[in-house]
Amino acid sequence: MEFQIECAACDHAATLSADQLADEVGAPVKLNTINQVYARLSCMECGEGPVRVRDDQGRVIIDPEQLVECHKCGCPVEQPRLKVQPSTNVCAACISGAVSAEGKSTGTHIPEPIKLDDERIRKVDKSCTRCGKKTVLRQNKRTMKRFLGCSGFPYCRWTRSV
Repeated sequence: MEFQIECAACDHAATLSADQLADEVGAPVKLNTINQVYARLSCMECGEGPVRVRDDQGRVIIDPEQLVECHKCGCPVEQPRLKVQPSTNVCAACISGAVSAEGKSTGTHIPEPIKLDDERIRKVDKSCTRCGKKTVLRQNKRTMKRFLGCSGFPYCRWTRSV
């Protein structure tokens, strides 16, 4: 399985195998899990995002211009699913129930919430300085460092170190 990653900022495109992409994002990548690692994808040329993801047959899987966020997990809903069910706001993994590495159904793929003492977050960081939306605590999957990010991601990419 291969994925084509196209940058909306610089129009750079790269074709990567699922294994190469997994090395880039630090997690296993399959057609049915690409939406779960989408937030970690950026252009390999300019380092910016958002990016468009196509499968090895050229079908758009995730289009940053038509993103619909899953109301259960916050991951993008896949374009093929949106074509079949245009009014859906739940991704395929949340509908079917994700499967753990041991092969057991987890019921959903929502990651464990990261807890942080409110006192460590300055009052000015409670909302995004770019768009005004609420900020959320996130964790970099590669470095495991925590940071604040805009809840409007991927439309707004504001971040601040914690």
